[in-house]
Amino acid sequence: SMRIGERVEAAGRRYVEAALMGRPVEIEKKRLLFLSAGRTQTVQECEPLFLAMGRKNLYAGEFGKAKLLKMANAMFNATETLITYEALTWCLGNQINEEGFLELLRERRPDRAENLERMMKGGLDTHPSWTAKDIYHCLKIGEEKEIPTPVLATVNSLINLAKVQNPEGYSFGGMMWKFYERARKVIK
Repeated sequence: SMRIGERVEAAGRRYVEAALMGRPVEIEKKRLLFLSAGRTQTVQECEPLFLAMGRKNLYAGEFGKAKLLKMANAMFNATETLITYEALTWCLGNQINEEGFLELLRERRPDRAENLERMMKGGLDTHPSWTAKDIYHCLKIGEEKEIPTPVLATVNSLINLAKVQNPEGYSFGGMMWKFYERARKVIK
């Protein structure tokens, strides 16, 4: 996006980088979150368009920053998804039933509880997911800029292992659910 924005502006045109975040249900309900980057005035002029389709637009700064912010969100979502599934598996291993864990999650993180319940009911997404690709690129950027990302490196290793074990084409969340499902079967 950074190079595209610079080329478009060099040609005398205006450009706004816009990354959108949200699941299909959020599109229908106009609850998308937009991450935008580019010239402040141009982004401000586009604000009504963003708000017509979503709930909010976060301005990230210069070209390329919206994508980087979206990648940071992928890092957070990936680690949070994994730790949720791992905590459930840990609870089962300690004879705490799924409902007990879900009740805790509903109190602490209702959005995580909703996602977990969907997975438990077999709602595994098979839509393409950018998460694994984003995690890989986050690692590469971290290496280039010498930013330590040991947790992300672990997540990436688990993604690669899960891909081998579950080639069914699930989204990141579905793929990782299947990965931990094997452990839960052993524990139960």
